Amino acid sequence: QVVGRDAAKAEELARKYGARAVAPIAAADADAIVVATGYGDALAALKSLGSLTGKVVVDVTNPMTA
Repeated sequence: QVVGRDAAKAEELARKYGARAVAPIAAADADAIVVATGYGDALAALKSLGSLTGKVVVDVTNPMTA
């Protein structure tokens, strides 16, 4: 399942990998969540998913400075 701020982009990515795009509320049914956002967007993305109690969260964000 793929969740994104932009539904069209989420759908495109999901199709590319044989998954399906879902609304953020679907995270309530997930066993694990992978956060792959820009560093500045990670907190808002996690908060949009609601309670993550009992879920495995893999966060691949890194603060980047140039």
